[in-house]
Order: sequence, then structure tokens, then C-alpha cells
Amino acid sequence: MKVSIIVPFYNVENEIGTCLDSIFEQTYPSIEVILVNDCSTDNSLKVVERYCAAHPRFETIIKTLERNSGASAARNAGINCSTGDYLFFLDSDDAISPTCIEHLTRPLEQKSYDVVIGDMVETGRVLSTKWKLKLREGEWNNGQSIFSEHCHQQIYVNPFNKLCRRDVIVDNQLFFLEGVIHEDVLWSLRLCLSIKSMYVLKEVTYNHICRPSSVSGKELWIEEVNAYIRMIPLMRKAIAQSPYKDDKADIYSYFDDIFFRRYKLCFMDSWKNEYSTLRDLDPRPVSWMMKNCMKSLMYMKAHAHCLLPTKLVTSLMMKLLAHRFDEYRTKVSPHRFKKVENSD
Repeated sequence: MKVSIIVPFYNVENEIGTCLDSIFEQTYPSIEVILVNDCSTDNSLKVVERYCAAHPRFETIIKTLERNSGASAARNAGINCSTGDYLFFLDSDDAISPTCIEHLTRPLEQKSYDVVIGDMVETGRVLSTKWKLKLREGEWNNGQSIFSEHCHQQIYVNPFNKLCRRDVIVDNQLFFLEGVIHEDVLWSLRLCLSIKSMYVLKEVTYNHICRPSSVSGKELWIEEVNAYIRMIPLMRKAIAQSPYKDDKADIYSYFDDIFFRRYKLCFMDSWKNEYSTLRDLDPRPVSWMMKNCMKSLMYMKAHAHCLLPTKLVTSLMMKLLAHRFDEYRTKVSPHRFKKVENSD
């Protein structure tokens, strides 16, 4: 059984060495390494070529895109030129354990599964523990249960550290949406809607290396909101065409997390249109939110923006921001000014 490891890379000349070392140290013998260059402008390609020449043990394919197109396009190119029975996605600035592929393929010796997923560890500048795998170990042979666990954020959405059967990916056209950020969210939803079986390993097989982001917060937020505006109709369509389209509790829980996180970013005057568009895309009925608000004051506080008119919510948010700014100015700034005066 051959495994294709797909690694998209762009301007990671200082990080990709660690990734490549972890690939070429794999104990599993039948591996195809596909490295997709997203038109790097640094020496990343030279580093990759040097590593591949020095490690002829595995079959390697180096593919360069015609233009810089993002990780989604690079992963799609890797899928199209892969020949393995299973696909494994690896980010170019992360690393895998030496026995990663060997251990992930071990359950497949007894039975075929659509996906085998392992646990991971975060190193570097760790800001959260959201990658922790929360599922019970062992086999999952019920598509409904897999979808339900995904809706409740028990399966991390990123494609890495998941051994996916290639024919499942190709037959269901599970390619990545290009031109947006957070495309993993849509891809992972479509994956969980398509698979019928999964095996979970609690063993840590992946090292997600956290590094400081250079993208400014405001630009990232508005990009994220617009990405979800584009993806949510596709999410709803995927669910509507699935056997689980009537599982309202799971579906609303899934969108509850998505909309709560995105709504709170849309409080600036310049983002009113995005806020209104998101509200129009929300599939949860007001009656469902009202019912949950009656059960929990915390829920009502968090989701008032879903129930009140957009204009009123925007006004309240702006007042809240102004109030917090006044608090900051009166409590924090004077101390800073005092330090400056003392230093003079």
C-alpha cells in the first residue's frame, strides 16, 4: 500500500528542512513524496531539490505552479498528480514523527478505512490547545456519528495528520476551495459528509509548530468574514445533499460556532454590509435561538446580535467599544505617561 505525502510550500527556506528531515526519516517503506512549489521567491525550491537529491530512498515529485495561487491550489495539484492508495497532507513548516505513516497505516492491515487520524502536539508559540483530538480511540463505522462529532468540534478541521483514501477524495471531488483563507473548514465538512468509516489513534504522530503571524489583525478579520460569506452557501449545499440534512441539532450546533465567532468581528461601521450578509446566510431559525436563550442567560448575552435588528446591534457594539476605549484611556494610558515622565 502506497502513501502519497503532499507538501505545499511557499517561502519557507528556513523551516522546510525540519519538515523534509521528518519525511525522509519515515520507517514506512512505500511512500511517494509530492512537493508543490507555490512560486516561492526565496531559496525554498533549491532546498527542496537538494534534500530530494540527497535522499533517493523515496519516490519524489517536485511540481511548480504557474503562478502563486495559495495552499489550496498547491494541495489540489498534489492530489491530481498523486498515485498513492492513501493521501497524507503535511504543512511545510510542521513535522511528523519517524513512525507516523507506519502507525497510521497499521489499522489498515486488518480492515480498510476511509480515514485514519492521529493525535498531535503543538510546539513553539502555542496560543491555544484547539488541535487536541477529543474522539475515543478505535474504529468508527457510522457516518452519522462521525458527522455529529465533527459538528461539535471534536475533530480538528485541518487536513494534516489525516490519512485519507485517495479514491474517496477523487470520487467525491474533495478538492480545496481556492482563493480564500480558512478553506480547511469547508473541506473538512465535506470530508466528514463523504466518509463512512474512520479509525482514531491517540498516539501523537504530528508536530504542529506554531509561529507568530505577520498578517495584521484587522486585515485578517475582514478576510475571514468574506471567506465565510463565500463558503457558507457551499456548506449549506453540501449538508442539504447529504443523508444527514435533517439532523437539525447537530447542524445548528455546527453553525452556532461558526456564526458566533464571525459575528463578533463585524462590529465596525465599515463592516455593516458584511454583518448583514452573514445574518442573511444564517440557517438557524430565530425560534431555535430564542429557545436556547431561554435556557441560558450566557447564550442570550452571546447571541443577542442574532435576535436584534442589525442597526441596533451595530449601535450597541459601537457604544461598547467607545466605553472600553474610555476605560483604557483613563486606566492604562496615565500609567504609561507617568513612566515616560519619570524616565525624562
